[in-house]
Amino acid sequence: MTDERFRNLRVGELIPSRWQTRSYPYDGDGFEELKASIQRHGVLNRLRIFVNEEGLYEMITGHRRLAAAREVGKERGPVEVVTTLRDRPTPMMELQQIHEEVIVDNLYHEDLTPIEEAKAIAALMEEHGHTQQEAAHVLGKSQQWVSDRLSLLNLAPAVQRAVTERAVEMTVGKSLATLPPQAQVPVMKRLKETKATSREAALASEPFAWASRCPSVATSWSFLPVASHSTPLIA
Repeated sequence: MTDERFRNLRVGELIPSRWQTRSYPYDGDGFEELKASIQRHGVLNRLRIFVNEEGLYEMITGHRRLAAAREVGKERGPVEVVTTLRDRPTPMMELQQIHEEVIVDNLYHEDLTPIEEAKAIAALMEEHGHTQQEAAHVLGKSQQWVSDRLSLLNLAPAVQRAVTERAVEMTVGKSLATLPPQAQVPVMKRLKETKATSREAALASEPFAWASRCPSVATSWSFLPVASHSTPLIA
């Protein structure tokens, strides 16, 4: 008797997960190697999917392999249908487990940017009411790791783009996130102009302290919208 869970489906029938947070195309040497492997051997490990409420085949894990298969022109791929949600009341526990599996797969296999990781964690917490500690347990990460990522969501859009494009290190972004939004971009520009290290950014706690600790960086604070002895600039 054939096990209906295991099928060989057309790749065009598969849709991305509703929780997929990766926003950039796949690239790099690793992806090229994956494409070459799939071109020669096909997709070796089954993609995990489920039949969603509309009867569509929605991805859980394997987005990167699916993208590679499509790029090299593979028409079919092996899948495991984990569950079917069509034509029955949506079981919230099942959806939560699927959501968690998607996020874990993204974090460990999708090479997400820190901002994408932060958005994925925030969505997981909001949808299922997780605390930071609970989210950390689900993801197999420390609470500090989760807290650091979530802090990036306090960044101004321009600074988030810089972190996403890796023009600004995540550690510097975390420090910038402690500033008022109107101060973040000017400080980021000054850090880039002076080629400040992550340690220099982390050491600074307010304008005059930074000037005394890192005089090569903090030569003038006239570019800041707000600057006072009591207003932290970098923490």
